[in-house]
Amino acid sequence: MKELETIEGIGPKTKELLNKIKIYTVEDLLNYYPYRYDIIKRSDLSNLSDGDKIIIDGIVEGQPTTIYINKSLKKMIFRISTKTMILNITLYNRAHLYSDLKSGKEITIIGKYNKLKNTVIVSDIRFGLLPPSAKIEPIYYTTEGLTVKQISKFEAIALENDYDVIDLVPRYIEEKYNLMNKKSAIKNIHVPEDILLLKKARQRIKYEELFMYVLKINYLKNKINNDNLAIERNIDKDKLDKFIKSLPFELTLDQDKAVNDIINDLSIKKRMNRLLQGDVGSGKTVIALIAVYANYLSKYQSALMAPTEILAVQHYEEAKKIFSKYKLNIALLTSSTSNKDKKTIYEELENSKIDLIIGTQALIQENVKYKKLGLVITDEQHRFGVNQRDTFKSKGISPDVLSMSATP
Repeated sequence: MKELETIEGIGPKTKELLNKIKIYTVEDLLNYYPYRYDIIKRSDLSNLSDGDKIIIDGIVEGQPTTIYINKSLKKMIFRISTKTMILNITLYNRAHLYSDLKSGKEITIIGKYNKLKNTVIVSDIRFGLLPPSAKIEPIYYTTEGLTVKQISKFEAIALENDYDVIDLVPRYIEEKYNLMNKKSAIKNIHVPEDILLLKKARQRIKYEELFMYVLKINYLKNKINNDNLAIERNIDKDKLDKFIKSLPFELTLDQDKAVNDIINDLSIKKRMNRLLQGDVGSGKTVIALIAVYANYLSKYQSALMAPTEILAVQHYEEAKKIFSKYKLNIALLTSSTSNKDKKTIYEELENSKIDLIIGTQALIQENVKYKKLGLVITDEQHRFGVNQRDTFKSKGISPDVLSMSATP
């Protein structure tokens, strides 16, 4: 990977600014794409209405006049000659450009057109005339101290130098779908020659992103399907059915379907990663506890993590009630648990004496170790960070995962 300092104009300070937008190498620079483009094309004055945006080029006539309105506001006025007419130009707080705007200077003006006064209020001024065809300018996200113009310049210099491109899309796919090659796509993304080539370049980059996304998804699916560490259970369906019939209510059709899907997942040698979504009060917890019982029948431990202590206590009380006639050892672990009780819980978890542990983020602390963790359940999973959920899932060797949420 080439260092940024190999690009002319990038010194220590500029490098630090580029690092802020996650550009550390020349490869990062070339893969830092514009988020939009401005089409710079000469406006047709005959079709403009009052207040329209105008882009026009011409030659400065005479010397600009500077008017000091107050200490913080200066106005500079001058005229330019276009191919068809004379336009009045008003420029605010750009007094430093006075010496550059000499008579005969070729400039391009972008601003707001006042048709009645035949005046342009300038928002941007550039030196030189517009090309015959439309000019496409890439616009990049920047940071304080770094301009779009600077990034565009660095991109252009990088493209002039020899650079390597990792083409992730196979050649036969490029040929099949008539895709632009990666190197040409990168060039046309940063220095577009025309709109058609830009569209093809963006199509190529988007295709590669989608291609890699699908590839990763298929890789993860294959990894899950061929996980040698996945748990293969032998669930006693008769005992499970008997437990479900012992519940003080009958499952709804949706609950019954969800239970069947989860039990099927738990029964095969494939790591489950299932989301259980339903409104508050729809019976998600009962479904989760049925999964806990199936896991218990296979002699594995279960852990249920809730975002708040109040919710954890509610789950604990409900579990104690539902399993009151069964031999499951259930424990509650939160920040309010005494050090003495915590020590006992840690030992019993590690010795597999606890069948179901319910708690808050205390369940993912480093000193919490499980003997045979087979199922992890996260309630209101959207309220936990990605790292917290990953830590919870990694507590066992390869436990099955059930996430619950009331948020679609």
